[in-house]
Amino acid sequence: MTVVSACRRGVLAGIGATTVALLTGCSLRAPFVASNPAMHRIGYLTGNQASSQNIDPDNAVFRQGLRDLGYVEGQNLTIAERSANFNNDLLPDLAAGLLEDGVEVLVTSASPAAVAAKRATQTVPVVFMEAGLIARSYGLQGPEDVAGMLAAARADGAEALVLLPSTPGDLETIISFAANARLPILGSYRNQVVAGALMSFAPAYLDLRRRAATYVDKILRGAKAGDLPVEQPQRFDIVLNLATARAMGVTFSDSVRLQATELFQ
Repeated sequence: MTVVSACRRGVLAGIGATTVALLTGCSLRAPFVASNPAMHRIGYLTGNQASSQNIDPDNAVFRQGLRDLGYVEGQNLTIAERSANFNNDLLPDLAAGLLEDGVEVLVTSASPAAVAAKRATQTVPVVFMEAGLIARSYGLQGPEDVAGMLAAARADGAEALVLLPSTPGDLETIISFAANARLPILGSYRNQVVAGALMSFAPAYLDLRRRAATYVDKILRGAKAGDLPVEQPQRFDIVLNLATARAMGVTFSDSVRLQATELFQ
């Protein structure tokens, strides 16, 4: 869980350099229906906060992708989910617990969970969905570290903040600090822009989850994870908050506005 700071020019110029890796299959196939379907068990590990409905709200798309491929929970599939609630220290034990539960595949969301999973096993395949960005980083172990991180960023003369997918803490507190300090925020999710961040640039996460389901399908069919390619995402979402831009005196170029998938006035 990290928040990174970078100068405004570096944030806007670095958009094209952001990379995201996803282990995935090449294409969707017709739903797989075995003549004598086995009960498969997969694990889903995330460092994010648990939802009242499920661990990761976006994984509904991942579940739908599995259903499209013929995997129905309660019939031939069980999904065991674990969340660290923004405490990365819990991830190794959570990963070990999923392995003890006998999962055949371990699916992870964001890099801290992926690292924990890979360290926990050399035999169970790990499907990972993550985004990478290199800049000055401030490590956070939990929400209680946010105030200190923001103070350190201000002392270091940061001109912008980048929120990674696994950033912990109260989003309203971070947005309020950034507004008072006139620090533009580049977020990883649409909801961060709705809350007041300047913009978000990220792979289409829902599309990644659909594609992750095809990768799980290949592994459950017997494919070796090491033989499957790491694929770069093909779709990205750019969400802009024009009201925040006006308040901070930031002007988006015409090319950025034309590429935006959503604009908030």
